Amino acid sequence: MSHDFFELSPLTSFPPNPGYFLSSFQANLFADSDELAEPGTNIVRSKISVHPYNGFTGIVTFSVTGLPPGVTASFDPGETPNTSMLTLTVSPRTPAGISTVTIHSRSGELARFTTVSLTISNNGSKLGALVGGRP
Repeated sequence: MSHDFFELSPLTSFPPNPGYFLSSFQANLFADSDELAEPGTNIVRSKISVHPYNGFTGIVTFSVTGLPPGVTASFDPGETPNTSMLTLTVSPRTPAGISTVTIHSRSGELARFTTVSLTISNNGSKLGALVGGRP
């Protein structure tokens, strides 16, 4: 069997102006584990990274949409040139299901977004949450 090989073009090309893109990373929580940030709370985190290109040096601010009922979000820090930690606090009354959560960012005229998938499982006695990110 023979294979033909050819030169691959880059998967990502950047416009000539300074800018950035975002990535998010997976995290998980199970309410009966020691991974809880604070006793008595249900918290899951996802690291949000800002990847500058072409000399971008701006400060990026964040917001979030698509949260299911009973879930609140915060960013630490709320403004950054590099990384922020998204913290989702899940109420024990949050219904089970899968939600696509959109993380929005802005720096001056530039706006970008990335998504994470939030999976909530709740059998009445144990609460579980999983955030799956996209690099």
